[in-house]
Amino acid sequence: MRVLVTGAGGFVGRHIVRAMLDARYDVIAWDRQFDVDFLAMWAGSVTTLTGEIGATTLQSLSYDAYVHAAALTATPEESGLSAVATMRANLDPMLALLEAHPTRRGILLSSDAVFRTTTGAIHETDMPSPLGLYAVAKRTLEQLVETLHIEHKQPVIAIRLSRIYGTDERPRATRPRMSLIAQWLDEARSRGTLTLHRPTDQHTWTFAEDVRAAIVALLQASQWQHPLYHVANPELLSNATVAESIVAKLPGVKIVMPPEQALPHPRQGYLVSERLQQDTGFHKWTPFAVGLQRLLQPLSTGVLTS
Repeated sequence: MRVLVTGAGGFVGRHIVRAMLDARYDVIAWDRQFDVDFLAMWAGSVTTLTGEIGATTLQSLSYDAYVHAAALTATPEESGLSAVATMRANLDPMLALLEAHPTRRGILLSSDAVFRTTTGAIHETDMPSPLGLYAVAKRTLEQLVETLHIEHKQPVIAIRLSRIYGTDERPRATRPRMSLIAQWLDEARSRGTLTLHRPTDQHTWTFAEDVRAAIVALLQASQWQHPLYHVANPELLSNATVAESIVAKLPGVKIVMPPEQALPHPRQGYLVSERLQQDTGFHKWTPFAVGLQRLLQPLSTGVLTS
C-alpha cells in the first residue's frame, strides 16, 4: 500500500511516517518545509514533497490512502497571517485532499481543542463547543468528514487526539508551543527547575508512538463503522504525579510551585477510546512511566544542574 502523509515534517507527522515505514508501506511525505536531518534520514526510503498542498499536484499523485496531519496551531500574531488567512491555511489543504481522490481512504487528524470546557470522560458522541481559530478549523474538519462519511459514503474518518508527548518533539513555525511535558523537560535541562501549576488537575497523556500504532490499526481495519475515533491513553494522572515522575528521574531538578494565579482554567475532561478498541482491537497503550523513561534516555548524560 502507498500512503501519503501530509504535515510529515511535524512532531506527529514524523511519527506517522515512521509507522508507515515499519508497516512496510510505500510513503509519500509532504510538508511546507522539512528539517534537513529528517530529509537525510529518509533519503532513499521516502518520497518527499515540499510546498503548499494543492489540488493539481494531489491529482497527479498515485496513493492508496492518506493521513492528513498538517495543521497550523500558531496564532495570527505568531504566523503573521490574518485571522481568515489562518483559517484558510488549515482548511484549504484538507479540502484539496478530500476533493482530489474521493475514493481513497483518508484519516484526518483533529484535536480535543474542539471542546472549550470539559469535565470527566469525553465520548465521540459528546457535543463540542469550539472557540478559537484552531478549534473552529478542527471542528469544521470533523463535521465535513462526518457528512462525507455518512451521506456520501466517502471512505474518510477523523481521529481526535489529546496531550501528545514523545521523542523528536521540537518547536516549529507552524507549531511553536510544545507539549507541557516537553516544556517541563526544557526548563529542567536549562534551569534545573520544573514549574508546577495546578498540581491536582488530572489529564491523560498519550505517547506519540501509540498514536502512530493506532493509525496503522485503523488503516488495516477492513471497514470503518464510524466517522470519528478517539485516540488517547486511558491512564489518568495529576500534574503533580507527572512532575514528580520527571524530577525522580533527573537528580538535581527541583519542583517550583508559584503562588496561586488567576490562570485560564484548562480543559479537565479526557478522551475515551473504547470505540477504537471495539472496531480495531487496538489497546496497547504505553504506560506513562515507560514513555517517560524512553523520552529521558537522550538526557541520561547528566547535563542538568541544581
